[in-house]
Amino acid sequence: MSDCYRLASTALGSRVTVHAHVHATAEAMLAAAAAFTGETLSERAQGVTQAWWDEEERATQILVQLNEEHLTHDVISHEMAHAAHALYGATLPDDALARDHLTHFNETLAHLHTDLYTGLLHKLHRRRR
Repeated sequence: MSDCYRLASTALGSRVTVHAHVHATAEAMLAAAAAFTGETLSERAQGVTQAWWDEEERATQILVQLNEEHLTHDVISHEMAHAAHALYGATLPDDALARDHLTHFNETLAHLHTDLYTGLLHKLHRRRR
């Protein structure tokens, strides 16, 4: 059993949706993610972002799988970055070079976003002490 949250944005012009499921354990999250794709994922995964595709292989909706054991700013930021990249990338023309990189598979871009976001968040938090 998981808690389910539906997130939406109109920042891209039309409404896009992200479904976020928070599972009790990492094991339950990985099982749910594997059921979605039919593939076994790395046990090291602390969160997973998956997508529904249209006939042109563009992400139409995003499913983010999280778990209570790793529910941190870092993990949430990382998975939301994947979701945003996939949804934005789906709006680009087929011949746009960036379309190949703006997907929910781009780990480097998600880590860059997370490192910058959480780095500033931690510095701001320390400043308030």
